Amino acid sequence: MHTFDVSEKRNRARIEAKIRIQVVGIDEYERNYTGNVSKDGIFLETDDASFKLGEKIELLIYLDEDDDEPLRVIGKIVRFEKANQIGKPQGVGIDFLKIESRRARIFEKFLEKLFDTKGLGCRKFPRAEVQVTVEIKTAKEAKQALTDNLSKGGAFLKTSADGYALDDKLQVILVHPTTKRKFVLQAKVVHIRKGSHSELDEFQEGLGIQFTDLSDIRNQDLTLFLKAIFSSKKRKKNDSDED
Repeated sequence: MHTFDVSEKRNRARIEAKIRIQVVGIDEYERNYTGNVSKDGIFLETDDASFKLGEKIELLIYLDEDDDEPLRVIGKIVRFEKANQIGKPQGVGIDFLKIESRRARIFEKFLEKLFDTKGLGCRKFPRAEVQVTVEIKTAKEAKQALTDNLSKGGAFLKTSADGYALDDKLQVILVHPTTKRKFVLQAKVVHIRKGSHSELDEFQEGLGIQFTDLSDIRNQDLTLFLKAIFSSKKRKKNDSDED
């Protein structure tokens, strides 16, 4: 296996996702791990006691659902996390030491795709890059955020991702920019982006959400509401251009 060294530079930006991985010597076959990943390493949520601090391990990372040939990565276990009362998951932190060189660019594209989709892993609906005020409500808090992109299927919300986990249920209220009319939706968190620094341009921390529990009639209502928002934004932009 031809590899290249990734230990010189650390990139703190990370995205939380479910990734198909086999840990050689621990997993009999690949399985879906929840965790966060960057160019430099990965955190895997697990309660498996087989991991040992400082141990070097081999990971087989499947970059595509239809890909039978995994990316081979050599890593080192650098920390353990225990579950706690604020919802922090139990797991292991792994620094990447060597990545299979012939597939390194494919791995970079895999990460770029995760970051570019800004949370919406499987995009069935075209997105519009538009900022709209959103009210987020959970069992613990209520706050406002701005969308970075928006579609019939979901949105990416520019907000602190602290305290959120994959599959968290949210109530999301879209606010029309001019009429202030509100549209209430149920949603779940499908991706989480965190980080204080990134080599990627225009990195934005936040939550990728997917709208859920939409009946056919409610879906039609959402389509009309989004059309009204996009039309309002377009008129505002045209007015600004004329000025």
